[in-house]
Amino acid sequence: MRLKDPLQGVKMAQGHIIIHFIFFVLAVLLPFLSSGYSSTDKKDLAAVAEQQRAVHMLKWGHCATFIVIVASLVLKKYQMYNRAQILLVATLPFSYGYPLTKSIYVFMMTKPQLLTD
Repeated sequence: MRLKDPLQGVKMAQGHIIIHFIFFVLAVLLPFLSSGYSSTDKKDLAAVAEQQRAVHMLKWGHCATFIVIVASLVLKKYQMYNRAQILLVATLPFSYGYPLTKSIYVFMMTKPQLLTD
């Protein structure tokens, strides 16, 4: 990778839409692939339930982001650049920004509960 290549960022960003789709698919398959969590402590069960809700919200955030990016690409194809940018700016902070920050907060707050013993 050449450091002074001006299009390197464009080359790296081409897979952005695929990444959101793959994360959504993996988040859908994750509950079926996991072995489950067994505990009798109510605090641990509450922390795991909160983490599962955060992953569920993040999963749908990835799906919404994928749909918004596809819609933006379609609008750009028909030379509606302003509408495409308005769509991205108006929806992405809520469809992906909030679920991501909420998930980080939940996992940081519930991690100490699961690791102490």
